[in-house]
Amino acid sequence: MEKQIAEDEANASAPQKKQSIKKLVVVGAFLGLLVTVFWSVIRASSLGVIRDVEHFSDTIGLLFIGSVTSKRERPTKNIGQAIDDWLEHLFYGRSEKGSVGRAVAIIRGIMGDKHKTVALLTDETSLFTDTLAEILNTESITGIMANLKDEAGVKALQKADAAILIARAREIKVRDAMRTIEIASSMGKALLGVIAEE
Repeated sequence: MEKQIAEDEANASAPQKKQSIKKLVVVGAFLGLLVTVFWSVIRASSLGVIRDVEHFSDTIGLLFIGSVTSKRERPTKNIGQAIDDWLEHLFYGRSEKGSVGRAVAIIRGIMGDKHKTVALLTDETSLFTDTLAEILNTESITGIMANLKDEAGVKALQKADAAILIARAREIKVRDAMRTIEIASSMGKALLGVIAEE
């Protein structure tokens, strides 16, 4: 009789254990989501990065040429990165984005006949910078990439008549952007403005 009562209690506690495991899984998933959101907010609000490229260009006195949306190539994307991208778009997304053609038209207007070669000051190559350089080359303006973190980029800047800073909000550090601007200015290059790549 005692054996049967013990078996009945064991069978009755099995569904309760399954329910408690399901509750723990739900709580764990919720906590994981909270940690992901917290990390995204911390990363986006970290000190030392340019939060808004337009405000940065106004602060240092350079022309803000515009914002251009570009797709970056990401080899792998996990759920955390997808949530991070969604939150970034939700809180920092802008509706006023221009095209590469608009940016080229503004650059042509600014350059006039004074400058024939423009250095695109950027830390990394992207589809946008490649496209911008190609379109500038078809407009009788030579567009060259210049990453000042390596020797080839410095030599490219030396060949240029003018320079444009390509910046990504919440990714480029203020210190790095200012150093790039100071180097270009010290070399006597005309700084035409800043383009925000989003």
